[in-house]
Amino acid sequence: MHKGYTILAHNLKGFYGQFNLKWLLENRYEPKVIRQGSKLMSVEVTPLQIRFIDSFNFLPMGLSKLPKTFGKEEIAKGYFPHLFNRPENQAYVGALPDAHFFSPDTMSPAEMTKFYQWYEGRQSMPFNFQEEMQLYSRYVTIAVACMACYRSQHILDGTIAMMPQHGYVNNTNSSADSIRWIDYVAHENGLFISQAKNGNGEIKIGGFSVDGFCETTRTVYQYPHGCFYHGCSFCFNPDVENPVSGLKMNVLFKKTEETS
Repeated sequence: MHKGYTILAHNLKGFYGQFNLKWLLENRYEPKVIRQGSKLMSVEVTPLQIRFIDSFNFLPMGLSKLPKTFGKEEIAKGYFPHLFNRPENQAYVGALPDAHFFSPDTMSPAEMTKFYQWYEGRQSMPFNFQEEMQLYSRYVTIAVACMACYRSQHILDGTIAMMPQHGYVNNTNSSADSIRWIDYVAHENGLFISQAKNGNGEIKIGGFSVDGFCETTRTVYQYPHGCFYHGCSFCFNPDVENPVSGLKMNVLFKKTEETS
């Protein structure tokens, strides 16, 4: 579908490109990568006939400064009286609301000066709240359009998104190898196995976290090569203390046996 395309991303080399490269490698593609140290200058995927390059290499400035670079001064969102956005003002048509409704005290000195210049220039113009709100809320960036899609398609009416206390990623210690092994077992057997990086996270059984657990078959999965965390008796002296958990290796091994 996108053969022959060149994809540009601002700061591809230092951020966005890492996610693309991870996906390509996980899906067994062998991209041709041009690096500058750890930074990705170019990523070319021959089988897909696409390549990724960094627009920052050609336009070395922040995205917010791009409009001004090309002489475009009216692309920015402008100012909106958020404090005026109350039920009783939804149908308001009249003079420009007082300046304090725009929260100038939250702006930097330079931005505040720019705001008051804008505000003085709008004094003689009528203010239609609904029209101004629609103009301000236009999807002027991809990020805003994505947020609108997220809100309309994935958030229930009357609810708001709340960040979980510990973030969206389960913080239980787990190795990338154990995750891949459990995913492989799940795929080969057509099962859903809870593990640290999927929706349910690691399951606790008898107070112990296990690497994987299948609710359907009531089976516990412990990654066989997690020697360091499971106190493998072949690799470690049983009396040596694990520097992470503070427990001796033989204690960890016994716990592993109890949960397996």
